[in-house]
Amino acid sequence: MDPAWSAAISRLQNESQLAGMSPAQRVQRLELSQEQLLKDMRQNGPGNLPEDVVHRHGEQLNGHFLLQVNEAVDVSQPIAKRFKASSHGNKPEGEGGRRCLKLHLTDGNQSLFGIEHQPLKELDHLPPGAKVVLSNAMVRRGSLILIPGSVLMLGGSVQTLVDADTAARNKLLEAFQHTPILPDRIAAKFRSSGGGPQAAPARVPSDRPAAQRVHPDPP
Repeated sequence: MDPAWSAAISRLQNESQLAGMSPAQRVQRLELSQEQLLKDMRQNGPGNLPEDVVHRHGEQLNGHFLLQVNEAVDVSQPIAKRFKASSHGNKPEGEGGRRCLKLHLTDGNQSLFGIEHQPLKELDHLPPGAKVVLSNAMVRRGSLILIPGSVLMLGGSVQTLVDADTAARNKLLEAFQHTPILPDRIAAKFRSSGGGPQAAPARVPSDRPAAQRVHPDPP
């Protein structure tokens, strides 16, 4: 594990004021450098989530955890629309500000999904590779339920994840524009080609593009 992540985790457990701070202030309080926020946590993350978290249900994860967002998709939108916008900007769309982001998260050792229970302002700007703090979140069927106060943005990104995300979105859009078949058949064809969204494993392979891990169907 990178010593900087380990030190930040130790500071995080004794921190109770992060919610009232800006992302920059949180980073400063945890003594993380901007260079650290650009590192890929899949390579050397802190692995601070509880063991076998993806097999838990109806439990609250007490404490604070440092995670990386590999990818985000608004699953409230039809498949033909949800990949149009990049995951850098996730402002609520539609009547009543409807949005439900499905995040693929990792601590460097385990991966799992996080689901917005309601649109969270902290997640309005979410580039692939962004680092977040998870606090006292509920787990249901192996996924985190994200409510106000359960996730705090730190910032950062990972360029390889940004590039993979952009390439996957462009490929899906091209398929929808040029293939006159039903969306589920398009998604199946895309997955069979080796570039499509698939369910995340419990353990994170460090060399697998993030764009291959977000499942296209609503939870």
